[in-house]
Amino acid sequence: MKRVLLTLTLFIAPFLSFSQSTEDFSDETISGETITTNTGLIISSSNLDWSAYTNQLDYNNVLLSPPSPYITPSSNNDFFQITLSDQSKVFSSIEFDLWLNYGGMFGTGDMGCDCKSYTSENQLIETISKGSNEVAKNFIFNSGSIKKIICNPTNVEEGNNLHVDDIVFTIAQQENNNEILLNGTVSAENNQIKNVSDPTDSQDTATKNYVDSNVNSFSGSYNDLTDIPVLYSQDEVDALIDTLRSELSNQIDNDGDGYTEDGGDCNDNDATIVPNGNEINGDGVDNDCDGEIDELPDNSGSSFSTADGKFIFGMGSNSYQISGYYAFDPNTKTFSSAELNPYQASSYDRWTKPAVGSNGKVYEFTSETVIRNTTDDVSVTLPNGYKAYTYYDYVNGFDSNVSSAIFLVRTDSMSEHGVHLAYVDNQDDIQILNPGFEFRGDTEQMSPQYENGYFFIAKYGINNPEEYYIINFNEQNPQAVKINFPSADSNASPYSKTYAGDGKFYISYSKNSDDYNTKTIYLLDTTADLVNNGLNVSEVFTTAP
Repeated sequence: MKRVLLTLTLFIAPFLSFSQSTEDFSDETISGETITTNTGLIISSSNLDWSAYTNQLDYNNVLLSPPSPYITPSSNNDFFQITLSDQSKVFSSIEFDLWLNYGGMFGTGDMGCDCKSYTSENQLIETISKGSNEVAKNFIFNSGSIKKIICNPTNVEEGNNLHVDDIVFTIAQQENNNEILLNGTVSAENNQIKNVSDPTDSQDTATKNYVDSNVNSFSGSYNDLTDIPVLYSQDEVDALIDTLRSELSNQIDNDGDGYTEDGGDCNDNDATIVPNGNEINGDGVDNDCDGEIDELPDNSGSSFSTADGKFIFGMGSNSYQISGYYAFDPNTKTFSSAELNPYQASSYDRWTKPAVGSNGKVYEFTSETVIRNTTDDVSVTLPNGYKAYTYYDYVNGFDSNVSSAIFLVRTDSMSEHGVHLAYVDNQDDIQILNPGFEFRGDTEQMSPQYENGYFFIAKYGINNPEEYYIINFNEQNPQAVKINFPSADSNASPYSKTYAGDGKFYISYSKNSDDYNTKTIYLLDTTADLVNNGLNVSEVFTTAP
């Protein structure tokens, strides 16, 4: 009786003839970090080496016979791979031992290993994981049709080595006899061979009827293609296009600004008018398609005005004592009380400043832990024990013409002059920007400075030279990104910056003590790709030695 074999995925495949081999690494060829054995195995890795041990080791009745390949992983991304040199073959089964060697002591250490088997189509078949201190980790894969084994160390610890030994495997040799496979054999005696052209089973009959109906449908469609086409004149084509344009006008971007009427464009004949665009004060146009006209003041450049077009000033008899806050109206050129009373840590030289956000609303600290939206009279308490940071004559609040108002905050557990940033979103919720380290709260050259939605600030505790970061508050989720200045001189430092548009800044920079007058200009492009998790600068001009 002829035997019929079926594969797991039920496709026609070659017949497999099986042979078993054992690899003890007694005869092999080494090329770089790849080992080819006389049994047809290929073992490869990015850091493969040979064992220096010459004596046979015995641990719990499991033998390690030298020599053996091993890897010294530095991270969980390291791996080694076992394949066959003959690509027409696959493993029917394979098993091997992995030995953990920590500082020359086998059987100790915390490292484990995950080994996975894959098909010829690179589909995962099985994963076997072993934890720490499992000496002679015995891995057994017998699913059949295995193209390769990949092992990744886990919980990598410096000083750990991972040895592979005693590989026992069965090779499945492919032959072109067009049999059917199923990890073994299935006899045709107990499997009905069906006549699909004249089926007797009810389900087979239904399947045949479904296929026939689709074939008939296609035949009809093909006949339609052979019909004589209808000819249209140019006038008829133009009329048809006009009709389609009229019906689909709301779905066509007429002005090429990337928005359609169905997509929220309130004027699809003007590319300067788009949803979420910049509102231009005084032009009588709804520039941002939010249904309101001139709802925001013109906050271009470095001007920061309130929702009614006024500017906030703190006034006093000297530079460090503020007696009150006043609003200046540029239309009438008059001052009036701004009715602000921000929290002050002391009445002498420690104070906080109100801040105006891009929405024209004014925010102030009313106590050490509460920020108030004075425009809408909404107060919010800082989360997680944060409170206002005040230092000498330093300004605590930062106006923003393109984003929310920003304040420096700290907790009692932070350094005296270490800070994080608090900003208020459009729902009056306070967000804390904590990158995992503290910023420098006191002033130092270009830290902290704010312009066009970009915040410059130095990292606390890093000096000679300072380590600077930039935060783009134009983004929905602003993040602190390091600025990679090239100079490593202890006297190197940025001094000032100028916004050049399109997310670019020119930065004046002192490379060393001889470059006291900042003879170097760098260009910082915040839209460039990150390098080592930071933004590089490029030198534009220098006369520094």
